[in-house]
Amino acid sequence: MVQAIMLIRFEDVTFAYTGRPILKDICLDITGPKFISIIGPNGVGKTTLLRCINNTLKPKKGTITIDGQDISGIEIKDMAKIAGFVAASSRETFPLSVADLVLMGRNPHSNWKTSKTDLLKVHEVLKMLEIDHLAMRLSTELSAGQKQKVMLARGLVQEPRLLLLDEPTSNLDVRHQMEVADILHRLAEEKGITVVMISHDLNIAAKYSDEMILMYDGNIHAVGTPEQVLVPENLEPVYKIKCSVENHNGRPLVILDDYVKVSDDDAH
Repeated sequence: MVQAIMLIRFEDVTFAYTGRPILKDICLDITGPKFISIIGPNGVGKTTLLRCINNTLKPKKGTITIDGQDISGIEIKDMAKIAGFVAASSRETFPLSVADLVLMGRNPHSNWKTSKTDLLKVHEVLKMLEIDHLAMRLSTELSAGQKQKVMLARGLVQEPRLLLLDEPTSNLDVRHQMEVADILHRLAEEKGITVVMISHDLNIAAKYSDEMILMYDGNIHAVGTPEQVLVPENLEPVYKIKCSVENHNGRPLVILDDYVKVSDDDAH
C-alpha cells in the first residue's frame, strides 16, 4: 500500500511554556512517507516540536501546515485520524487487557461504539507486531518491551498517515530497541506512513532512519540523511563531545572519544 506524499511545514514557529522560548523561529519541511529521527541533547525542544505537530501545543508565533492545511483549524478528532502519537511512557493508572488498551486507539473512528471493523483492526495490528498472543494479558503484567509494542499498536490502529513517537525505545535493551526501530522503518516503507521518532541512540537511529533532524537550543541545527547529519562538525558542538564517524555497512557509525566539560551557562 502506497500513500500520497505528505508535507508538514513549519513557518517561523516559536513556542514558549513560560518566558524562555523552547522553539525559536523554526522553519522546516518534513516530507513522507519515510522514517525520520529527531535527535539532539535533552531540553532542546524535540518533544515540544512533536506536540506542536500533533496540535496539542499551540505555537506562540508562526504556522504549521499539513498538506497545505493550517493544523490550528483541524478538530481534535480529525487530527487523530491524521496523526497517531506514542508517548515516551504509558500513563495508564489501572490494569486493562492488551486488546482493550489497543482498542482505545480506534476512538477517532468508532464514535465510542466498538464495531466489527474496530476489532478486526486491533487483531490485524497485534498480529503484525507479533503480540496477538498477549491480547488477553493485563497491561500490568507486561515487560517494558511488550508494553512499548502495545503502545505502538494503539497508535497504529488509528490508521494514521503520520505516526509521532517520543523516545519509543527508551528503557529497552539493545535488542528490543533494534526490533522497534526495524518495525518503524518497515511501517514507513510498506504501509506508506510518515514516521517521526525522537531518539537518543545515534547509532540505532542512523541504522534505520531515512532522514534525521538534529536540534539544538530550540533550533534546527541540521537536516538530511544520516550520512549528512552525523558528522563530527555537527555532533561535537551540539553534544559537547569528541567523536569520530566511520562507515559501517553503508551507514554512519558514531564512535565516542570523550566529552567536553562545560559550565551550566555554557550548556544553554
